[in-house]
Amino acid sequence: MTSAAQHAAAPSSLRHSRLWLAVLAAVCGFQAMAVQTLFLREAVVLMSGSELAWGMALGAWLLGIAIGGGIGGRLATRSCCPQIWLSLLLPAVSIAACISLWAFRGGRGWLSVPPGELLPLTKMLVAAAVLVPPASILVGLAFPFLCAAAGGQASRPSPPLNTGGMGGVLEEASRPPSETSASASSALGRIYALESAGSLLGGAWLSFWAVDHLGPAQTLLLCGALAAAASAALLHTAKPRITSASWLLATFSLAARVLSLAGMTG
Repeated sequence: MTSAAQHAAAPSSLRHSRLWLAVLAAVCGFQAMAVQTLFLREAVVLMSGSELAWGMALGAWLLGIAIGGGIGGRLATRSCCPQIWLSLLLPAVSIAACISLWAFRGGRGWLSVPPGELLPLTKMLVAAAVLVPPASILVGLAFPFLCAAAGGQASRPSPPLNTGGMGGVLEEASRPPSETSASASSALGRIYALESAGSLLGGAWLSFWAVDHLGPAQTLLLCGALAAAASAALLHTAKPRITSASWLLATFSLAARVLSLAGMTG
């Protein structure tokens, strides 16, 4: 491959990677909103419709987000490949949510609460603290890695398009640091906007369609399939390309989609 062809292919690959990172940011918000909404519904059922159920479930969710965000912020700054972390964390959100859903359904049994009896306040707290945070911690962990991946792409210099060799390199070297910092900040703003847009779409999809057509476990599996598919595409377009992991994620996505659409769960 000639030098000019290599320079033309590299920006194209970077654009594809940025595209799939944007998709993954939207999927993160989409999945988080779906999981949060399902947890609220399960908490209301488990706690017999008490108004405290909403407050406790939301409080436990935000606590998990804060813990995950704090840990993820430390790890993301030291990670050389945040895309790999994202490909593990986002599909794991749906897996953790499915386990919590199963525990919610059997909550009265492991809390030793007879049928028809209201949960005491202490047991409500225990249920919220144990069942909700595992998934929300993973969501909190994922967001700093999304920001790290976006910041790394924004600060990565584009290869020079000229065949003279040094012209583009000298142009990049002369670029002021403030310009690179502004580019990274703009990328982080786009990630936040995309995650918020995904949350809006996830809430609308669950409220207006999924709640009438899918069971809770089917919904979670579809979210996991979506996250795994977007993660596989991101790894496939990353530099260096991580082919084996992307194929494993694609296989997981297909299996989760088949399980959900076949009605084998929920």
